[in-house]
Amino acid sequence: MPATDKMIAGYIPRQKVVVLGKDTQERDLWRSMVDGWEFQTFSFGDETICLDNLNTIDPDIVVLGSFDPERSYRFINTVKAMNSNIPILIVSSNQLIETFVSANCFEDVHFIKDARQLHEIKHMIRQSCKDETETDAAMKCPLIIGNSSAMVKIKSRITELGSTADPIMIKGEPGTGKDHLAKVIHLRSHRRADPLVRAWIPATPVARLAREVFGHDDAIAGPRERKKGIFETAGRGTIVLDGIEDLSTDLQGELLQFVERIFVTGHRSDRDPADIKIIVLTSPSIDHLVENGNFRKDLYYRLGVICLEIPPLRHRREDIPLLIDYFSDKFCLELGRGFFGAADSTKRKFLNHRWPGNVLELEDLVKRVIVLGNEEVLDRKIDSGNQAARTAAISPFSTDIHKLANLDDLKEHLKGLDTISLKKICGEFTAKAEKNIMKQALQTTNWNRRKAASLLSISYKSMLNKIKEYELVIRS
Repeated sequence: MPATDKMIAGYIPRQKVVVLGKDTQERDLWRSMVDGWEFQTFSFGDETICLDNLNTIDPDIVVLGSFDPERSYRFINTVKAMNSNIPILIVSSNQLIETFVSANCFEDVHFIKDARQLHEIKHMIRQSCKDETETDAAMKCPLIIGNSSAMVKIKSRITELGSTADPIMIKGEPGTGKDHLAKVIHLRSHRRADPLVRAWIPATPVARLAREVFGHDDAIAGPRERKKGIFETAGRGTIVLDGIEDLSTDLQGELLQFVERIFVTGHRSDRDPADIKIIVLTSPSIDHLVENGNFRKDLYYRLGVICLEIPPLRHRREDIPLLIDYFSDKFCLELGRGFFGAADSTKRKFLNHRWPGNVLELEDLVKRVIVLGNEEVLDRKIDSGNQAARTAAISPFSTDIHKLANLDDLKEHLKGLDTISLKKICGEFTAKAEKNIMKQALQTTNWNRRKAASLLSISYKSMLNKIKEYELVIRS
């Protein structure tokens, strides 16, 4: 609370406590107790009305009563999105809510199991109201939304990931939130006051990439006017390399030398940063590139000392309702709209959607609804997407696997062989299947190689290599 609001003509106003209680009896009990402790109380029975008034009240603390877990999750996330400095005290015996608070590593969200612990509740409110120091960057960092086991596991490692000096590799399909996770790791680390520098490799021309990453001497002025690369710019901060699978072979070699100087031998050059955090973002296709020799195995292991994989949204559908609520509240707040909840029928459609664009696609759809103020737009979009998915499921692209690998001629293939090499047979038929799949992907996209690569979740470079390897050409 600003100092000017605290003292007007010698009067010091009471500190403000917002109470959200489920029923009238609970709210009246809280109001009488908190007022008796010389706080100014504002009580609400509905989350939407409470959130609509939160910025106007500007409370010193919010007390959340015994709501069910889903409503509690949404309320906590939205309050933190609105103002990360507001402490929250939850009074509930629900173990799921306590686990949620613990998994998200909230530093100023407190949990008390028993409403009869009046002394502890009073102490917690007083202590939270006294602490008026500005919250640092760690508490202002973005939230990671999700209660699925995979996301809880990732969130539980954030502190560890921020404290280690080792490089981190984050894998995931486009739209899963790799860059978001990298930002959270940086802001929850001791480097949060230092720069977070990003480089998106696929968007940078190959001829310019090495200079932008490692720096270069000015062509005219020479070494005295050296242009710093992103590693030098980051200083003691964090460098995020996105799309690492698209690095050229030469640049892979340069990056390996740099990583080994920093993290292995310690033989740094004068231009190397003394202390830096490296986070690389990549698609799961990098594993295939390594296996095929198109990405250096030694560099892969140097960069992947710690490896995280964010699952696609279709593999963690239990997070979808929470994400819908979070993005709804986020965009209502940004656009100055009243908070609202999506209909249950809409949420069911979201749960059945394939989400090829993952969380980014979901966020875009929710924003479209908030901007247009029409939930039917979202319903139509989801319906058309689900129909497209059903059509794709019965398309020639999903041809029976036996036909893809030509397994019908397996018996003929084995005739006359004195010895059978399972490894050789598997290799031959896997190659046949891969070639047919690549060919069908190209035909499906009218031989647009970038679209075909995206369809197969592989890099563009890998697609070009496979086309060359299998001699795939357009037949007239």
